[in-house]
Amino acid sequence: MSATMSCSTEQAEWLRRVIWQEARPGDGLEHVYVEPTVEGADAVVFVVASTLSEAERAAADLIERAVLRGGYDGWRVLLCEVSLIIPFARQSVLPDE
Repeated sequence: MSATMSCSTEQAEWLRRVIWQEARPGDGLEHVYVEPTVEGADAVVFVVASTLSEAERAAADLIERAVLRGGYDGWRVLLCEVSLIIPFARQSVLPDE
Protein backbone atom coordinates (compact mmCIF):
# COMPACT_ATOMS: atom_id res chain seq x y z
CA MET A 1 0.00 0.00 0.00
CA SER A 2 1.14 3.50 -0.57
CA ALA A 3 0.24 6.83 0.94
CA THR A 4 1.27 10.43 0.53
CA MET A 5 2.84 10.22 4.00
CA SER A 6 4.59 7.70 6.20
CA CYS A 7 2.60 5.30 8.34
CA SER A 8 2.92 5.23 12.11
CA THR A 9 2.88 2.08 14.20
CA GLU A 10 -0.58 3.08 15.47
CA GLN A 11 -1.91 3.51 11.93
CA ALA A 12 -0.50 0.12 10.94
CA GLU A 13 -2.20 -1.53 13.92
CA TRP A 14 -5.46 0.26 13.07
CA LEU A 15 -5.26 -1.00 9.48
CA ARG A 16 -4.60 -4.56 10.71
CA ARG A 17 -7.74 -4.39 12.87
CA VAL A 18 -9.82 -2.92 10.04
CA ILE A 19 -8.69 -5.71 7.69
CA TRP A 20 -9.87 -8.30 10.24
CA GLN A 21 -13.19 -6.44 10.69
CA GLU A 22 -13.76 -6.28 6.93
CA ALA A 23 -13.05 -9.98 6.40
CA ARG A 24 -15.98 -12.04 5.18
CA PRO A 25 -16.21 -15.84 5.49
CA GLY A 26 -15.58 -16.24 1.76
CA ASP A 27 -12.30 -14.30 1.98
CA GLY A 28 -10.57 -17.23 3.69
CA LEU A 29 -8.53 -14.90 5.91
CA GLU A 30 -6.22 -16.65 8.35
CA HIS A 31 -3.55 -14.10 9.30
CA VAL A 32 -2.81 -10.38 8.89
CA TYR A 33 0.48 -8.55 9.30
CA VAL A 34 0.95 -4.82 8.67
CA GLU A 35 4.35 -3.13 8.78
CA PRO A 36 4.63 0.68 8.69
CA THR A 37 6.98 2.10 6.07
CA VAL A 38 8.15 5.55 5.03
CA GLU A 39 5.94 5.33 1.91
CA GLY A 40 2.85 3.90 3.67
CA ALA A 41 2.48 0.33 4.87
CA ASP A 42 3.18 -3.22 3.81
CA ALA A 43 0.12 -5.36 4.50
CA VAL A 44 0.47 -9.12 4.30
CA VAL A 45 -2.59 -11.35 4.45
CA PHE A 46 -2.71 -15.11 4.43
CA VAL A 47 -5.85 -16.50 2.82
CA VAL A 48 -7.12 -19.98 1.98
CA ALA A 49 -8.23 -20.30 -1.64
CA SER A 50 -8.48 -22.99 -4.31
CA THR A 51 -6.12 -21.24 -6.72
CA LEU A 52 -3.42 -18.60 -6.61
CA SER A 53 -5.55 -16.21 -8.68
CA GLU A 54 -8.46 -16.63 -6.24
CA ALA A 55 -6.09 -15.91 -3.35
CA GLU A 56 -4.85 -12.75 -5.04
CA ARG A 57 -8.39 -11.57 -5.80
CA ALA A 58 -9.60 -12.27 -2.24
CA ALA A 59 -6.62 -10.43 -0.73
CA ALA A 60 -6.97 -7.45 -3.08
CA ASP A 61 -10.72 -7.13 -2.48
CA LEU A 62 -10.26 -7.40 1.28
CA ILE A 63 -7.52 -4.79 1.49
CA GLU A 64 -9.39 -2.42 -0.84
CA ARG A 65 -12.50 -2.68 1.40
CA ALA A 66 -10.38 -2.04 4.50
CA VAL A 67 -8.71 1.04 2.99
CA LEU A 68 -12.08 2.46 1.91
CA ARG A 69 -13.77 1.72 5.24
CA GLY A 70 -10.83 2.85 7.34
CA GLY A 71 -10.89 6.38 5.94
CA TYR A 72 -7.38 6.21 4.52
CA ASP A 73 -7.70 9.24 2.26
CA GLY A 74 -4.75 9.45 -0.11
CA TRP A 75 -3.95 5.74 0.26
CA ARG A 76 -4.10 3.15 -2.52
CA VAL A 77 -3.09 -0.45 -3.03
CA LEU A 78 -0.03 -0.58 -5.27
CA LEU A 79 0.56 -4.30 -5.50
CA CYS A 80 -1.28 -7.45 -4.56
CA GLU A 81 0.30 -10.74 -5.49
CA VAL A 82 0.92 -14.21 -4.18
CA SER A 83 4.55 -14.61 -3.20
CA LEU A 84 5.80 -18.16 -3.04
CA ILE A 85 9.25 -19.33 -2.14
CA ILE A 86 9.19 -22.57 -4.12
CA PRO A 87 12.72 -23.85 -3.34
CA PHE A 88 12.13 -23.56 0.42
CA ALA A 89 8.62 -24.99 0.21
CA ARG A 90 9.86 -27.89 -1.87
CA GLN A 91 12.65 -28.64 0.61
CA SER A 92 10.21 -28.74 3.48
CA VAL A 93 7.71 -31.14 1.87
CA LEU A 94 9.74 -33.54 -0.27
CA PRO A 95 11.36 -36.63 1.26
CA ASP A 96 15.10 -37.18 1.06
CA GLU A 97 16.17 -39.12 -2.02
